[in-house]
Amino acid sequence: MTKNWQGYMVRALLAATVFSYAATASVAEEKKLEVLHFFTAGSEAAAIGVIKDAFTAKGYGWVDLPATGTDTLNQVLRSRVTAGSPPNAVLMHSNEVKQWVDQGALVDLSPIATKGNWDEVMSKGLIPHLKLNGSYYGVPTTVERTNWLWYNKKVFDKLGLQPPTTLDEFHAVADKLKAAGVIPLAIGGVNWQEATLFETVLVAVGGPDFYRKAIVEQNEEALKSETMIKVFDEFRNMNKYVDPNYPGRDWNIAAKMVMTGEAGMQVLGDYVKGEMVLANLKPNVDYGCAPPPGNAQTYLSVSTAFVFFKSKDASVEAAQDALAETTFDSTVQLGFNLKKGATPARTDVDSAALDFCAQASYKAQVDAASHGQAFPAISHFEAWSPAKSGIFMDVVSTFFEQPSMTSKAAVDQLVTGLKTISE
Repeated sequence: MTKNWQGYMVRALLAATVFSYAATASVAEEKKLEVLHFFTAGSEAAAIGVIKDAFTAKGYGWVDLPATGTDTLNQVLRSRVTAGSPPNAVLMHSNEVKQWVDQGALVDLSPIATKGNWDEVMSKGLIPHLKLNGSYYGVPTTVERTNWLWYNKKVFDKLGLQPPTTLDEFHAVADKLKAAGVIPLAIGGVNWQEATLFETVLVAVGGPDFYRKAIVEQNEEALKSETMIKVFDEFRNMNKYVDPNYPGRDWNIAAKMVMTGEAGMQVLGDYVKGEMVLANLKPNVDYGCAPPPGNAQTYLSVSTAFVFFKSKDASVEAAQDALAETTFDSTVQLGFNLKKGATPARTDVDSAALDFCAQASYKAQVDAASHGQAFPAISHFEAWSPAKSGIFMDVVSTFFEQPSMTSKAAVDQLVTGLKTISE
């Protein structure tokens, strides 16, 4: 998306939110909530509809404010907060909750959490992001694995291919796809998509311990090591398997390329499967899911959560409580994630209702956590602050799209950029 077009979209959404705010205030029904979110792809919209339908069935109103991506959402949110009229409910990545807690802007959900026994039933990896200073400030919608390899099963079967488990196997498979006239790797030239692919290469080259040191611990020696240079070298090799039209492509368009057989593989999160579910495709029949090469023992994840901005209106506060309870209801969690293609944020949901890929994701999460190899993803703002994540993604994206940039230069730029952020 160009900056001019993005700017237009921000202005349009701001105008829409002002209109909806005024319209809402004029309606006799006082229980409407403005809900700002970035779930706009087909499967995401279907998933958010599960929460909306359950919420409105309780007699509340939902004013939908969809933003085209997190960048647009954050611009709109900051503008609304500055204007003194924040949306009532906002969907954001779990790691972004803290910045708003620090500003004292969010509703304390502890009474709802205590009533719902969140400490016991919430996925343990989410609690540190959502329970801050002893209180809950966000209610999760999902847990998503970001390091997945999706492939067109029928194309693979026709060519006698198996999902690659090593980088060498990946290159062999990609070369065979290319020789058959199939784009080996579908991707969008957008920084977070490129960064998601990069993270899987980092795990494959350096292993889970290196990911822990370089990413989780932000160890400078690891970040500027020869291993990191090798990661960038291997990441460069991935570029020869993408098509020339990849810049600016949305992730769901890349997913459609795999679904139709135009492309053979895509490396991205659980949400890709949501698009396949929406198209009535079947796992292990039309498409397959597997860990990316070298990622079998490692689980990289992202989660999203609703937060609620403080209001002086008692009817709004009651509706916010109702939406928090609705979002974390076990039936809603299951319905949402069946549409989204991910796994519920509750540990007490019957996994038998999930499909093959979702069950595999759930099992991978449990197994990786038991071995200390479950980590947050930077590409989805889960491991680092938004500022540091932005630097990481910009360096990775620039490197992927500019062949003249060396791996050493990318590493130096990353290390230098991170030093400019004081936290």
